Amino acid sequence: MAMPGASRVSGGSTHASATTYSSAISSSRRIASADQSTTPGAASTPSLPRTSSTLMIAAYGQNGDYRAALRLFWEMNLQGVRSDRVVFVEILSVCAKTGDLATGISIHLQILGSGILHCDVVLRTAIVTMYGKCGDVEAAKAAFDDIEQPNNYSWNSLIAAYGQKGHCKEALETFQRMDRPDKYTFLSVLGACCHAEEAQEIHARVVSCGLEMDVMVATQLIKCGRVAEARRVFEKVCWEDAVGWNSMLAAYAQNGLPDQALALYWALNQAGVSPDEATFVSLLDAAAALCALKVVLEIHAQVSSRRIQSHIVDTALVFAYGKCGRPMDSRKVFDSTNGEVVTHWNAMIEAYSQNDMEREAIQLFKYMDLKGIKQDEVSFINVISACSTLEDLAEGTATHGHSKAALELFETMVSSSLRPSSVTYVAVLGACSDSGALTAGRRIHEHILASKAEWELPVGNALISMYGKCGSVEDARLVFTAMRETSLFSWNSMLAAYTQNHQGSASEAFDLAREMVLHGIKPNEATFVSILYACSHAGRFDEAYIQFVAMESDHGVRPVAEHYGCMVDLFGRLGWLAEAEHAAKNAPKGGDIVSWMSVLGACKIHSDDVRAKQAAEKVLQVSRGSLSINN
Repeated sequence: MAMPGASRVSGGSTHASATTYSSAISSSRRIASADQSTTPGAASTPSLPRTSSTLMIAAYGQNGDYRAALRLFWEMNLQGVRSDRVVFVEILSVCAKTGDLATGISIHLQILGSGILHCDVVLRTAIVTMYGKCGDVEAAKAAFDDIEQPNNYSWNSLIAAYGQKGHCKEALETFQRMDRPDKYTFLSVLGACCHAEEAQEIHARVVSCGLEMDVMVATQLIKCGRVAEARRVFEKVCWEDAVGWNSMLAAYAQNGLPDQALALYWALNQAGVSPDEATFVSLLDAAAALCALKVVLEIHAQVSSRRIQSHIVDTALVFAYGKCGRPMDSRKVFDSTNGEVVTHWNAMIEAYSQNDMEREAIQLFKYMDLKGIKQDEVSFINVISACSTLEDLAEGTATHGHSKAALELFETMVSSSLRPSSVTYVAVLGACSDSGALTAGRRIHEHILASKAEWELPVGNALISMYGKCGSVEDARLVFTAMRETSLFSWNSMLAAYTQNHQGSASEAFDLAREMVLHGIKPNEATFVSILYACSHAGRFDEAYIQFVAMESDHGVRPVAEHYGCMVDLFGRLGWLAEAEHAAKNAPKGGDIVSWMSVLGACKIHSDDVRAKQAAEKVLQVSRGSLSINN
């Protein structure tokens, strides 16, 4: 059945209009048929006046009873009651709120067949909104292009559609085409383009439109801008409640400035603003980052005195106490909850893991099943991390028990239809790295490849590190070469893979280091530890001397104990005992115990009893000093 104007649903392009409409027509017929079959006595239902039906659909939609709204709409259709623009706008809104794209398309087809769409900006904009909120941004753009004279609400709907799909560039380009953006335009585009660079451009137009003092716009600007700019915006607005303060607190916390967040809290108190749940959560995050137990205790007292009952605040308290080294206080908060919220369990598992209570973390994870709490990805990440640091598990073998358990947990997670994220992959690969479980690591790698997920940088780095620590340098190099993006950690991991396994000539490690500099990657302490370690094992004094001198003079990296340790090891291998002793003495704080043990070992190998005795005395001296510091 041909519908007037049907070819315009995809507007502006012919990419898939025929397919879209044929499937839409089929969907609409199925939905209508299903509603008819599930509405007993539909044919005998008394006909309702259109005005009453419209009001009822609107009431259902506004009160969240979307199924009732759709059922009434289909009953109107079956009774032959002709829908008007108001009904269509309301029912499209229902589709938008529920994300029901199939029904939305069938409604769109009805509208096209009704002939009422011509020059109706409100109805056309409702179609744009529906497609946008249902995730079909191309259809939203096509519907927008069909509007001859879009109003601000039309533009805002398209910008919001782009923002929902993370299409920042398209959202910004649409915003730039507007002549007179309004408050809601800025809220939409800032929500879509929450990056400091784009926020600067948008901020300039906010100022030119005289909306910088608007509380809602200012709040969104604070969320998007750099901290200094966010603070300038914050100080220009007269905040009557905690909303703006919370945004500024979150900006400080998220940008690694927890001390500034706590300072702002004291200003909030002086301003007489009453904190809310979001305030306390940001403050607890800041206090946790600083391990400021006194602040956590004070905030906890305020939460209790105000009788705030919030799952989010409880989770933040459990986490904060754990970060401050007080897992028993975390447990008290946890036990005071009803135990039905998964975030409480996740925070408690993490609190145990952070405080060397891995067994308790694993037991709590298992107890979730007994309590009927469904684990999420964070649950698995936290317990996998606990497994990776636990030296032995009762249910595993002494050598690879923790990696085996971590892998089993990972496979349980996948079988539970939870899709692993990069954080999960990094955690479970770390467990394999720590125990040298190459077979398990390869299985995780296979899963990553099978998932066809685009590699994120941390996952690639974790794979290189895992293969390197498990002795498979070739696999590490294959991963490194395949990575589209690399970081300093990637290069250092690859260098470490070469040097730790003594595979490949030292010249390959040196070549990689030179290649790294040519790529504009600035080496750090870890880079030179690997290079000097390679020199030591290859007996390359000339290269080691050049690198040791160049690290500070050319790259600004001051040598630390590990670098001197590598030189001591090299001199010892070459039998240059005086040079080894001299390097150990010139190391920071007169050399660490590792350096002097190397000197002692070299003296024994080369039968220098005098120096061996002196080195043994230094080992005892450094050892006693270390013990006195620890005590």
